[in-house]
Amino acid sequence: MATPTTLKAWYNDYFKRPAHSLGPRLPLTARLDCLGDWRLSVTHSPAPTPPLAKHIRAQALAAIAVAFDIAEELEPRTKGPLSDARFYLPFPGEHYALLAAVCRVFKPMRIIEVGTFTGMSARIFADYAPPDARIETYDIVPWHQLESHLRPDDFSSGRVVQHVADILDEGLFSAHRKSFEEADLIFLDAPKNGVFEQAIVPRFMSLNYKPNTIMLLDDIRLDAMINVWADIKKPKLELTGFGHWSGTGFVQLGAD
Repeated sequence: MATPTTLKAWYNDYFKRPAHSLGPRLPLTARLDCLGDWRLSVTHSPAPTPPLAKHIRAQALAAIAVAFDIAEELEPRTKGPLSDARFYLPFPGEHYALLAAVCRVFKPMRIIEVGTFTGMSARIFADYAPPDARIETYDIVPWHQLESHLRPDDFSSGRVVQHVADILDEGLFSAHRKSFEEADLIFLDAPKNGVFEQAIVPRFMSLNYKPNTIMLLDDIRLDAMINVWADIKKPKLELTGFGHWSGTGFVQLGAD
């Protein structure tokens, strides 16, 4: 069957097909918002997923409320010396106030971050997680090779640890499995290159977590992440309206 070349043609083609030809998973769902306005809802998951545990849902909603207050605290950071400091805000629009609020509400003691980059998210975790929390951040580039929001004392104190490791490698992923399974919060903000997340997210979903472990995924509205998000079968909630403009996903990994 030929691929429709326009959105309207795709929509018409989609709904003319018999139901049995649509398959078990449909990553894109069309909706008609008003006459002549054709859009795609890229974050809809056609297959139903279990609901979040009530207390997890309540904490997630509480974090949204707290994030609005934290956004005011982050204002001075936007004037920092690094060029990307301006991205600490706005909120909503950027996710840093939400990350801080999740730390303040959920109080994770063990945080795993995949994707250190310039350390903006790790900086938030280090500043807003409980005093005795430990942050382990993964990247293939050492943090000090980039202009970073992290400082040497973050590492000398033991609060932050960076693992320079490509966990796309199954052996390296397995070597760190114990750390992943002991996490209270996992934040995935990796390359979105159409390869990494497609392999890594199913691996994370297959692990055995502590009760109430949660994951936050960045950029779930990007093309490379649409199916990744749709394929997650665990309890989840899209928080894009209160997180990153490119998509923020919240997943309950551990059983309540």
